[in-house]
Amino acid sequence: MTAVPHVKLAPRALNFEEMVRPRLKQLLEAASSMRVTFITAPAGYGKTVALRQWREVLLAQGERVVWIELDQRDNDPLLLSRMMQKAILGEELPGPRSWRANLDALIDCISFLPGRVWLMLDNYSLDSGDGVDEVISHLIDYGPDCLHIVISGRRRPRIPVAKLRVANQLLELSHEQLRYDPEELVRFLQIQRPVAIDLLDHELITAITRGWPAGLRMTATMLGRYKRTKDALAALAQLPAEFAELFAECLETDLTPQQLTLLARTSMLDELSLPLCRAVAGAAGSEDLFRRLRSGELFADCIDEGGTRFVLHPQFRQYLRTYLDERLNEDGKLRNARASAWFAQNGNWQLAVQHAFSAGNTLQALEWARRCALEEVAKGNLSMVLGWLGQISVGQLMGDGALLAAAGTAYALSLRLDDARSIAGMIENLIAASPSDPAIHELSDYRKSLLIFIAYMSDDGATLLALADEFRNSVSQAWSVLVVGNATIHGHLMGGNIVLARGSLQPLPIEADQPALSFSVVCRTCLLALCDMAENRFDEAEPRLRQAHDLAQRVSGINTAPAVLAASLLAFVRYQRNDPFEAEALLSGHLDLIEQTCFVEGLIACYLTLVRIIVSRGDWKSASQLLERGDALGRKRDWLRLRTVCIAEQIRLNLLQSRVTQARALMTVFRGMVQARPPTDRSPTSFGWRLLRMCEARLLMAENKPHQAAEIFELQMHSFAWDKPAELEAAIEYAVSLVAIGRRGVAMELMTRLLAQSEVGDVIRPFIDCGEEAITLTKTVIAFLQNSDSKRVSPHYLRRLTTALATVKVERPHGYAEPFGASSLTQREREVVSRVQHGMTNKEIASDLKISLETVKWHLKAIFKKLNVRNRTEVVSVSQSGLREIPIAPQPHAH
Repeated sequence: MTAVPHVKLAPRALNFEEMVRPRLKQLLEAASSMRVTFITAPAGYGKTVALRQWREVLLAQGERVVWIELDQRDNDPLLLSRMMQKAILGEELPGPRSWRANLDALIDCISFLPGRVWLMLDNYSLDSGDGVDEVISHLIDYGPDCLHIVISGRRRPRIPVAKLRVANQLLELSHEQLRYDPEELVRFLQIQRPVAIDLLDHELITAITRGWPAGLRMTATMLGRYKRTKDALAALAQLPAEFAELFAECLETDLTPQQLTLLARTSMLDELSLPLCRAVAGAAGSEDLFRRLRSGELFADCIDEGGTRFVLHPQFRQYLRTYLDERLNEDGKLRNARASAWFAQNGNWQLAVQHAFSAGNTLQALEWARRCALEEVAKGNLSMVLGWLGQISVGQLMGDGALLAAAGTAYALSLRLDDARSIAGMIENLIAASPSDPAIHELSDYRKSLLIFIAYMSDDGATLLALADEFRNSVSQAWSVLVVGNATIHGHLMGGNIVLARGSLQPLPIEADQPALSFSVVCRTCLLALCDMAENRFDEAEPRLRQAHDLAQRVSGINTAPAVLAASLLAFVRYQRNDPFEAEALLSGHLDLIEQTCFVEGLIACYLTLVRIIVSRGDWKSASQLLERGDALGRKRDWLRLRTVCIAEQIRLNLLQSRVTQARALMTVFRGMVQARPPTDRSPTSFGWRLLRMCEARLLMAENKPHQAAEIFELQMHSFAWDKPAELEAAIEYAVSLVAIGRRGVAMELMTRLLAQSEVGDVIRPFIDCGEEAITLTKTVIAFLQNSDSKRVSPHYLRRLTTALATVKVERPHGYAEPFGASSLTQREREVVSRVQHGMTNKEIASDLKISLETVKWHLKAIFKKLNVRNRTEVVSVSQSGLREIPIAPQPHAH
């Protein structure tokens, strides 16, 4: 009889809580119809955890599940075949036999077992030799249909699987499926470290870890190690020792020295491909390395459909660079020179320039930079171009018009306006010095476009119009004609003159698909969409923005300035039409680039969309932090329109939470900021003044002064006449104030007109976002229209609106009051406190909030610390010594 350690036949205990992941569970359940399942991923991707959870599900269903943890001893096919007999049948079959005979006898016995048999083989790795492969291959070829084989490990078994794929009997899961998606990441951190982590920190954690489960566990540990989240994340970005140790341990067993050296020598590349790696580091070992990259066995992601291009996990890449510096001690200039030559040969001038600078070939980098600098600026790669400029002398820059134009535009978009004006002066001097140069007309167009960009980034509509009038008949290049035309349209838009903005439109050039023109073409389409949006014609704005977004992605790429400009406006449209999921997807991961490159309207659309989505989930703190970030950006750039929108939205959110004192304090700041600049027809101050009046009316409503509020709301309806979305919000809030002063019939008639107007663009969200009273009034009007069989609003639109309103759960109704000392509590902690006040046990709180019992304990521990109390009784006492009891708030709900 073969002695089999018990630990090999059952999963080992884990010293951490396993988070249930419904998405992954659903993927694994698909294996029920498959004969074979491969789960292949590098270390730390939760293969064993996923397998354990799936095993528990199968056992609960009454299935026969056999678990074997593989190691080096199992390379002997004879010993492995006997262990499988014992694991599946409970005993070894009698008689000395070969491993094939053992397996054949086992297969016969399995055929007579009732139900299905699941054979789970965990820890399949490089140590699993040919013997394991032979045994598995035999079981797959000759096993009965009731036998399901699941293999989990760092590499895929070296067995033929083509027939299984053709027969749809093979399920293959890789690190792509095992990694945590953004929603799972947030939930994981809430369970592991129930501390306040804002939206932007979550994005940073996602970027650093790429959803790597082991990386997230180490992140949670680091969050507990530091007092400030920012300090923990800064340390996380610097390759913590725990990461380095894990990579070192894995690579010593998973890679040959030759493969590890090859990876280290190519770690300076942003992406890997076989021809590039051969050019940079030689061909030795590259074929096998790329086979392993394609199979998902290493810390890398495939970025093309053909499986030829890969990017390394950022922490893994950092480890490889450290390995290169510490162990190989090689000068990277030669490899960078090879890379720059390869990229230049293949027409990738951006990376050719980057690696030429790294190789110390400044003159070569300068020559290639001329070819692509303007195009990279148009894509929004400002930091990269500015980095190039930092390595070029003023003398080298002075002699090149194309580089001067790129430098000036990059400086303007980066708000280095004095540097941009200096570049404009240099171009003017070049023009004066060489008036007969054939290229002088193009250089002159560069200067004029640069002056317009400076006006854009100053958010100065009057100057935009003045420059457009001055340059309209003196530019000749297609791109410069577009820039001047866009300035005319944008200037009129900023002044609120939609008719003149539309009247300024001109046909697009035939060469609209060229990279040099794409940004201006996308801007032109976005400006026209802004005209549609200003008139509440979201049904017309959306196809325009999708066209612009598609063009930008096709010509420039998804993570570029023209793409994110179109995405920010399209996201706002999709949100207004009640699709917050697509809206968030359009903006996800692009906030930094949007802030760097978008004009004010794009930023306003981005911030408002994200803030209202975040609020719909009950995360008031993150929403407030995002608005503070927008206000800080507006202050830095002296963009009054952006600042007024962010502060007005902060006031609105405070009033929705009945935080009247905080709203009053913000109103003081708002008044001072707006009154510091006298209003003019084309000044953003007039825009700010209108928002200020709206906030005053909202504050009056919160102070129970509806008569005074109604007067202001009515005036604001007319002052926003050129901006229909703003006018709609003012009108909805005016209708609410009419109900408050007893004019219900007038309010219902007004709301009916608003519904009829909003139906044209299929606008939904304003009727939700204006607050609980607006929702109640909207429901009343819909019921009246449906009962009276009115034809003023279509039944289809009313049904859509009814469905949207039915999913709304008001997070914090008017009248809510915070307990003493609760200002530092998170939204979830407040929900726990409210249930403690109502006498719920920890178990009842866990059930009511749909979180684990352990998570409730974590929250209570944080609450005790923040309120400076020792137990639940003192929580109730301290909270009741405040204003009044916290009502049990409804659960956060994504609309």
